[in-house]
Amino acid sequence: MKKKLVNKMISTMAAAALVLSLSVTAFADTSVTADDSGSPTPSSGTTAVSLDVSPAYTITIPATVELDKTGSGDETYTKDMTITASAGVRLDEGDTIVVTMSSDSYESGSFNLTADGADTYKLAYTVKVGDSTTAISDGGTVATFTTSVDEQTSELHFAAGDPDYAGSYSDTVTFTIAVQ
Repeated sequence: MKKKLVNKMISTMAAAALVLSLSVTAFADTSVTADDSGSPTPSSGTTAVSLDVSPAYTITIPATVELDKTGSGDETYTKDMTITASAGVRLDEGDTIVVTMSSDSYESGSFNLTADGADTYKLAYTVKVGDSTTAISDGGTVATFTTSVDEQTSELHFAAGDPDYAGSYSDTVTFTIAVQ
């Protein structure tokens, strides 16, 4: 009998120790009741209010830009392209979306189109942002977007001179989007 009592006490103490060792955060509702005089007890209560909002945005970059013959000289072939940030860009306070453009073809201060089958001939082309008169360089910023409920755009102007040779010219540019 004494042994059963000791085992029961050990089991009870072990169970109590286990319960006490668990870390549990409990949030309880506040119940306000009337005391003997009719006054509310406690006289106030608190409620934690929270909201988690993740950044959200959609940047659209056209898949192709095909230059059209439009003029002469340095801008014989041109085309405008628009990068768009859809309405409802939401970022952390102070952050901006920065879009840069680069290409493996960039050399000697310009991007270059190459003709299919051509080994050496390259047709230089420039890219300008908006109304800028200065062409961007490799890795240059072509768009900056901020938190806004409105749609945002950045207009790019592609231009190439008149090529010496016939052919189908192409280049691939990479747009990199970063939140800074």
